[in-house]
Amino acid sequence: MKKMMQVNFLDVGQGDSTFIRFPNGTTMLIDCKINDEGFFTWFDDLLPLNEDEEKRVLDYIVITHPHKDHIQGIGMLKDRYIINNIWESGHRLYVPKEDKDKYPHYYAMLDLIQKVKKNGGEHLKLEAYNDVELPDEPDVGVLVLSPTKAYLEDEKPTERDIHDQCAVLRIAYAGRSILFTGDSSMEAWKERIVPYYSDDSGMPNLIKSTVLHASHHCSYTFFKPKGKKDDEPFIDALEKIEPEITIISVGEQNNHGHPDDDALNKYLEKTTHEQVMMTKDHGTINMEVYDNGDYNIYTENMRTSENRYTIGSIKIATSPAPKENGKYNKEAVLDFRANFTKLPKGQGVKQYKWIVQNNGIGDDGSHHEWYVGQEKSLSTYSNFTAYEGTHTLLCEVRNQKGSLIATHSIKVIVE
Repeated sequence: MKKMMQVNFLDVGQGDSTFIRFPNGTTMLIDCKINDEGFFTWFDDLLPLNEDEEKRVLDYIVITHPHKDHIQGIGMLKDRYIINNIWESGHRLYVPKEDKDKYPHYYAMLDLIQKVKKNGGEHLKLEAYNDVELPDEPDVGVLVLSPTKAYLEDEKPTERDIHDQCAVLRIAYAGRSILFTGDSSMEAWKERIVPYYSDDSGMPNLIKSTVLHASHHCSYTFFKPKGKKDDEPFIDALEKIEPEITIISVGEQNNHGHPDDDALNKYLEKTTHEQVMMTKDHGTINMEVYDNGDYNIYTENMRTSENRYTIGSIKIATSPAPKENGKYNKEAVLDFRANFTKLPKGQGVKQYKWIVQNNGIGDDGSHHEWYVGQEKSLSTYSNFTAYEGTHTLLCEVRNQKGSLIATHSIKVIVE
């Protein structure tokens, strides 16, 4: 059986949380925006129980910087789980005594650090120019690109100071890599990260990554200085990263103007096949990296289509049928038809939306496109098998009012 690294870019609204299960079972949460107790109804199932089966165990929590949208809920984690180790940027906020009750998440983070240290766990202040080891995961590489400085409380760091020195990590396995950028700023990339870690340094390009987790929820500050939206954008970092996929953690209708339109266009322009995915559109975005270097991307909305509440139901018929091994050859033309198995009275169908998620492997390994193939009043859809791999086709059916009344998805395996 193939080993696999599982990465879940969690849909937590406006904020960041990414869960990783490494090939040998080590678990990690990078940032922890948690809105309410409902988060744990499904997150509990991702973690193993301890030997006494009394509490679940999270091996590592990583904090890129101590701002609310990256640490909200850390107190709930601290009380609910056994957390063995904590890595963090080392920044300390300046909080006037009279305002301490306004920063409960920050003080919960400090409490967790003390708890981990008391229990003999590792408290690591991340520093640039260092590789970090995961003792039980010898095939995984963790490179820290930032910070070069940790701000202390008496320095009274501003929000911009902390963004300029936000933790940035590159996690690699089986020839694939994910670049976690936190809320890092253009200045960090222009002044330190690109000069020291890209091939501008005369060394191999260490920031080139398969997947880019976009900085600051797709703020313009990855490309321009804060407050200077009219400046020319700095795109060298994105050109050096060369992502096959860019993932943006961002909430619907937030108060920060995220995603910034110009920034989003830059990500689309510089990402292979314009594959930019946002949690506000796709829900949780999942990645599986196998030990042979193949990887799959699938969105929560695609994966759980059968479990979404609808009043009707459909099945998708495919013509021609696959070969005896259940697979198709490349360049085969396939016809799909959505047939209702249940359609309540009075539900006139207005639209069939056909959505494709490619997951190419081998020579087609750069093809992980998500796209709307057709959005019409047609119950049929045709496509051809362009890439080797396992691909998903989802059909969503809506009524005259635009309400979702039925969904179904199928897998198409191509060799």
